[in-house]
Amino acid sequence: MRRAFNTNFIRGICLAVTATMAALGANSAVANGNYPDHSIRLVVPFAPGGTTDLISRIVAKGLSEELGQQVVVENKAGAAGMIGTGYAIKAAPDGYTLGMGGTTSLTIAPYLRNDRPYDSRKDLTPVGVVATGPFILVVSPKMKADTYQQFLDYARSNPGKLNYGSSGVGGIHHVLTEKFNRTVGIDAVHVPFKGGSENTSNLLAGNIDYMLESVSSILPMIQDGRVKALAVTGAKRLQALPDVPTVAEVTGTDFKGDSIVGIVGPKNLPEVILARLESALMKTMAREEVREGIEKLGSTPEYIPGKAFAGVISSEVESWAKVAKDAAIPKQ
Repeated sequence: MRRAFNTNFIRGICLAVTATMAALGANSAVANGNYPDHSIRLVVPFAPGGTTDLISRIVAKGLSEELGQQVVVENKAGAAGMIGTGYAIKAAPDGYTLGMGGTTSLTIAPYLRNDRPYDSRKDLTPVGVVATGPFILVVSPKMKADTYQQFLDYARSNPGKLNYGSSGVGGIHHVLTEKFNRTVGIDAVHVPFKGGSENTSNLLAGNIDYMLESVSSILPMIQDGRVKALAVTGAKRLQALPDVPTVAEVTGTDFKGDSIVGIVGPKNLPEVILARLESALMKTMAREEVREGIEKLGSTPEYIPGKAFAGVISSEVESWAKVAKDAAIPKQ
């Protein structure tokens, strides 16, 4: 009688052997001083033109020069950043495919899914944080509110009548706005869109009343008077908008809502490769042109090495999970 093989068991053995061989090969390449010996892919899990994408391209250029090989940015957008992030962290652990993760894709979106596609606390290798950045509370030009207090007074006296936009359910814009609403006592309706550009166009058209948006995306529209900025979510005021207070200032609380942007790699990335990447990234983040480029986007260049980055991810997962639970944001 022919014996029936368990295909899942065999497939598991094959995957394990493949991963082991890749890791051994990667360690050998570095030991011989050959890593990297060809280009590296840096997967950005969002569409071109957004803050994460722009930061990634600045960092990639500096990394290319430090590593002596081209670091090529590749956009794989979708599912609140989970498609691109999942692709990067499930690649071979050889150091040639990395991902640029952020608050949404690393600490919020995966944990609002019943079929959690990955767990950032154990399914990837943090390489390093490169930037943090606040959001700006902006209101539609059709709203009769020129200050934060005017906005707050109207929102509180009209519960359930205002709506706010986000770039999708479970993203940083959605969850952070819910945190803001609960902090200041606002009852508003959430209107999710497919992305940041659609969200912004609906604000300009007056279809939504307010939103929290990243600095690089919304600052030009504030400066030319198309939207009104009322507060920023960072710990301090923005240099580009010195008259716009922080949420903490106007609420008398310790409210803070920054996003993080950092490089991650597949699980089991060899220590020798991680050390090479961390060294190159630290040098990249010390470059004046890199720091200035990130600052021009309204973000703060901030290098945090891999192990500390892992701690940031773990802490952020717990923090955002509490916000989502308190706001009764359902899992998808």
